[in-house]
Amino acid sequence: MRDDVPAARAALKAGSRDFQTEKKHALDLFDLGEFDLSVAILRDLAQNVPRDTDRIRLLGQIGKVLYEAGQTEQAQLAIREARRLLHRLACTADDRPVLNAELEFTNAKAIAQMGKLRESLQLTEHARDFVAPCILANELSQLFDAELLGWIRGCQMFFGLLHESIATYEHAIAIVENAKSPTPLLADLLWQQGRCYSQLPGGMTAAREKNAEALDLATRASRLHVLARAHSSESLFQYWDGRMKSAIDHGRLAVAITNRMSGPEESALVSLSFARIEAATGVNAPLCAVSGKRGSACPHSSGALRISSKARCCSV
Repeated sequence: MRDDVPAARAALKAGSRDFQTEKKHALDLFDLGEFDLSVAILRDLAQNVPRDTDRIRLLGQIGKVLYEAGQTEQAQLAIREARRLLHRLACTADDRPVLNAELEFTNAKAIAQMGKLRESLQLTEHARDFVAPCILANELSQLFDAELLGWIRGCQMFFGLLHESIATYEHAIAIVENAKSPTPLLADLLWQQGRCYSQLPGGMTAAREKNAEALDLATRASRLHVLARAHSSESLFQYWDGRMKSAIDHGRLAVAITNRMSGPEESALVSLSFARIEAATGVNAPLCAVSGKRGSACPHSSGALRISSKARCCSV
């Protein structure tokens, strides 16, 4: 755990002792990849917050941060603790369905990280069952449902249900576009839909359009996680077009962002994708697309080996 947690919290408290301010600070740190610091603040808040529902949500958020950090077992421990509190404490009938759904969804993502996609899919559908009665109640529930739909279709895409996934993404995107502040989630859904289109015959044009939208939205909203994913996808698109230099440029941006602020799983995936592209830029090829020198080893070939080794380390 980071030694500068007390100093960071002291600086924050000097400006405000408001619970929501401190929680936002912890979530901002999470978005920047400061997982340990974010967890430390969230745990401290969970120990001191008076409301039961706030404590349960904080424990669920701790599970989410730990999942993103690649600490799946610890994430599940936090979720189990939150569930015990939920069953024991006096949460209102209105709070309980959404809290159950949030915890089930975080657990579903942790399960997926263990390679159990079908189980993750079932848990996410169960989370939708919890939240279904609340969908019409407020915008936050609708946005949460859109996020659940995106995850469900992301899982089903791996089972070959591409056309069904695209249709559901359209539904989720429509929900988010009608919201007051849809940009962050919208960027992620567009990126997911673009990835789905890229696997369909004749879908590359639509895939590139969706990814370009996601890239633009993520840039304007400073959503760096989605920005890294969109740059990684654009790197592949440029590679498939034979534009090796542009592919390398986008890939480098994706790797730089994920190295700084993503957990080990995402870092591994982005690094492996970029390693393949670097290797394809001219190892033993008659013409290196970057240097333009025939018969020379491309300067990126050694980088490909280094990055693929990093990907293997991250995925262990």
